[in-house]
Amino acid sequence: MATLGGFFLFAVILERLQQEQGTQIVVISHVGALHERLAHRIEVRPQGNGRSRLRISGPEGVEEGPSLPAPADPSALAALQSVDPEALVAALPAEGTPVSRRSLRKDLGWDEDVFKSAVAGLIRAGRIEQPAGSKSLRRRIAH
Repeated sequence: MATLGGFFLFAVILERLQQEQGTQIVVISHVGALHERLAHRIEVRPQGNGRSRLRISGPEGVEEGPSLPAPADPSALAALQSVDPEALVAALPAEGTPVSRRSLRKDLGWDEDVFKSAVAGLIRAGRIEQPAGSKSLRRRIAH
């Protein structure tokens, strides 16, 4: 079992490494005395209903970070890992004709959260697009 003195020594070593080498080090700890020694902290504070808020503090002051959603349902994560986003791309017409999101999701038989995650990833990757003001998706055609 570590002693409080051991935690202080650990904090001093971390501070030295950061100062001498310009390295960033992340420590995850439940020890309050260690928290007080570290200049910069990111805390995750529960808000209830499974939501949390980030609190970032350091020598410059304290900043309340964004509110974080409740952790994803493990079954939804498993479902997302079991689908192939390329199946969504393949279900869209090659010539770039828009297809409604609802009918596409129904044709694929995917859960709504899984579908939304796959769509978001494919849009970020530039594989598909959603025309402005539309609820449809289409393949992105390279020009």
